[in-house]
Amino acid sequence: MISESEVYLQQDVSGKNNIEIRKSDECGRYLVATKDIAAGQLIFEEPCVSWAPMLQTKPVCLTCVASVSMDYLCQHCSWPMCSPACASNPIHSDQECSILKSLKLKTTDWDCDEVQPVYDLVSVIRTLGLASDAAYLYTYMQDSLEEWKNHQDFMEKFRHITDFVKKNKMKYTEDEVLRVFAVSFTNDFTHTFSSGNQVRCMFPLTALLNQSCFPNISRTTVETEASLKMTVKASRKIRKGEEIFNTYIDVLQPTIVRRNQLRQTKLMSCRCVRCEAPDDLGLHGNTIVCPFCQEAACNQSANETVWSCDKCKKTVPSSKVEQLLTWLVDKQTQLLQSPPQNKVQKLEKYLNDYKKKLSSKNMIMIRVKYNLIGLYGRLPGYTQQEMTESTWRRKIELCEEILNVLKVLEPGMTVRKGRILYEQYLPLAMVAQTLLERKKKAEAKKMYQKSLITLNLAIKIFKEEPSNSWEYQQSVSSQQNVNQLQSVLSQL
Repeated sequence: MISESEVYLQQDVSGKNNIEIRKSDECGRYLVATKDIAAGQLIFEEPCVSWAPMLQTKPVCLTCVASVSMDYLCQHCSWPMCSPACASNPIHSDQECSILKSLKLKTTDWDCDEVQPVYDLVSVIRTLGLASDAAYLYTYMQDSLEEWKNHQDFMEKFRHITDFVKKNKMKYTEDEVLRVFAVSFTNDFTHTFSSGNQVRCMFPLTALLNQSCFPNISRTTVETEASLKMTVKASRKIRKGEEIFNTYIDVLQPTIVRRNQLRQTKLMSCRCVRCEAPDDLGLHGNTIVCPFCQEAACNQSANETVWSCDKCKKTVPSSKVEQLLTWLVDKQTQLLQSPPQNKVQKLEKYLNDYKKKLSSKNMIMIRVKYNLIGLYGRLPGYTQQEMTESTWRRKIELCEEILNVLKVLEPGMTVRKGRILYEQYLPLAMVAQTLLERKKKAEAKKMYQKSLITLNLAIKIFKEEPSNSWEYQQSVSSQQNVNQLQSVLSQL
């Protein structure tokens, strides 16, 4: 009889045999390297076992996840779909269609601009309808169900589905329904389709990777003809026998914030090498401004009960610092989720307003700077046509700062690093152009050279991504930009 580990490892379709599963009382199952793996090297690939629309979603097509109207309804189950082709696609027709048909819901009453909570039922049907090895893997996935059931907000969040199942006398027990969501909270990954809508994906092998705020992998989810596929690569060198780590949290946040979010969203605690490092691996991403001497030198002490200033030696209770950081993250989140209008000014104001409370290296500030990179050159008032030399230089400065952080957190040639390099090459070229217009030929040449090097690095990273990914497509289309820069440089 095939073992549990063998079923898991069958999920790896790369043929590389780079991993093995180990167990410990402390960590449970985890993955280690069976050989030395170089930075950027493929570790494993895993097809998606199951996916479903995001929880609490507005109506979407159950095959392609495009937003829908009530213009077309599936002829069998009467749920809105984008087209007859999607309605007859096995993704929908072979999974939930017959069950939804038996429920006879009056979907014509739905407002497609509002959340329809009954869509959460699709996750239940697809997960509990898994066959053979996929169902076997699901039974072994960590769920922490009993812990989740002790959280009143969890029970309330899914009461509409458990009540719906009971009312309609469906074949699932309450615990079976709740376990679907408990497993998803603990193990799910998301993928964004071209429509901009997201789905929740089940990758059981990838889910065995333990949490670290200093992961040694980068991962990408890509669309295939059949479904979705997870590609996992080494972000730095991994030695034979070394554990392979993922992260399930935004690493561009301070330690206190990361730990709180992990507890709240995953029922997980993290004691990784980065969380245990007082200086945040030399990044000083937790540092706040001392309220006494006003120096950016206040960090959490070893006993974690107080924060101590390296300059004046005075201390602040950890509870007060945690309140401050939580408040600042809430404000940060509100701004990052706000409409585009005046967003650049608002984020820059945030950085200016709170530099008296946070070090410029604090990860709360770094996260805002990271988001600003994608806004300069795109939002109204800051489109490429409206950008000035000073705003182009600001974008260059932001890219440099984020790249310095990623050199520590993602020391290899990672996709995120490639994206920042790609964001930086055009500002460098635009500043070079203004320097040339001011007859500063030598300075302009250096800036053009840096732009070309930056773009070539981004292309080198993007070329390693799957051929249907945005990154790979940019690596091909950007070759003309390389030619243009080379042409300009040849004339200087």
